[in-house]
Amino acid sequence: MRASAIVHKFQNSRIRIVDVADIFLENENSIRLIAPDGRVTYQDGGHLSESGTALVRPRLEQALRNALNLSHP
Repeated sequence: MRASAIVHKFQNSRIRIVDVADIFLENENSIRLIAPDGRVTYQDGGHLSESGTALVRPRLEQALRNALNLSHP
């Protein structure tokens, strides 16, 4: 079972899962190590770099706006 499938089991009316796995998968499910800006996406084995964070920021911001019922700025 994929890790994302396990995480999604915890979603309920009070917990929303923001799945960003697709952002970091290249063709054939290889992990994207280089962002479109040419910089690495991870600063180490468990933390995103600034470029990696920039890739997920729009999705996370949208999820927060949706959770707080805010419109787009």
